[in-house]
Amino acid sequence: MEILIPGGLVPTSVAPDLAHELQRHCPALVDLCEHRTAEVVLLPPEQTGCTPDEALHLRRLGYAEGVYLGDKETLGTRLNLGAGLAPLAASIHSTKEPVWVAQLCSITIGREGARMIAPSSLRIEQHEADVLFEAASVLWAGSEISALALKADLWRVWPGEAAQAPSMSPNAVCQMSLSDWWPQDPSFKAWRRLLNEIQMLWHTHPVNEQRTQRGLPPINSLWLFGGARGWRPAATISPVHTLNALADACLEGDWARWIAQLPALSSELELALLQRTDTTIQPTLTLTGQRHAVRMNPFIPRWWQHLLPRRKQNWTDWWNLQN
Repeated sequence: MEILIPGGLVPTSVAPDLAHELQRHCPALVDLCEHRTAEVVLLPPEQTGCTPDEALHLRRLGYAEGVYLGDKETLGTRLNLGAGLAPLAASIHSTKEPVWVAQLCSITIGREGARMIAPSSLRIEQHEADVLFEAASVLWAGSEISALALKADLWRVWPGEAAQAPSMSPNAVCQMSLSDWWPQDPSFKAWRRLLNEIQMLWHTHPVNEQRTQRGLPPINSLWLFGGARGWRPAATISPVHTLNALADACLEGDWARWIAQLPALSSELELALLQRTDTTIQPTLTLTGQRHAVRMNPFIPRWWQHLLPRRKQNWTDWWNLQN
């Protein structure tokens, strides 16, 4: 069994202070960290095209990292790991064409440029999504672009046969400047024009006026990602218990909220440990942050080591890793 804690690693700038809060509010997690050997895995989003926990999820499901779109001898288009998230989200298991999906999102403009709000904080209702899709659908009539609503917050998009661009997942890009990852390739010219029209249409749409009255962020844009062909996830994988208490706060860089969620994490962790089918086997523990993951396997002592006091690991060594 593996316990995965997305958002369990934090940037170096706040790591020392948050380490004290972690010891105070979630001592069970600290105890697990102190008695395991840590393996640090670097997973920078600008290379993987997704967050570290998304990267681990894709690898766990058997997605082939670094696959090529089409014949690599002629096209030479090497995809990043995160491109596989689109067919996974759309449940496309076999297709010769690249799969692109668009996440409904909320973009804000500030002193540091355009930023995306963490998608999970939007709380989009199905009736809102239906109305917005219907309003936008007339804009691509007669063009090379088409779209199909898959979920309340997700569309499948056909941006054109020649469309090629590095993929970046919504969860990863909400921690970055959008201008660095906006598709600039000429093959996306039609998509950029359509997206601009959709943004203007939604800006004053009654759906967003009602959301503003309820204190919710507006749904004012779409984020396109993917480009990989369909693939089939592995039929059997080892069980993973994901504890999401810290995930949203880490994505948004809201460290006050991160601290406030530590008691909830402590409760989730306690429950996960109690629900083990075999309590004699200690679970593997994996923490992820914005740029890396730390995997900790349980220490299995030899017979003579049972006679000695357990030696604690200095977990703050890897906790303070540079982000």
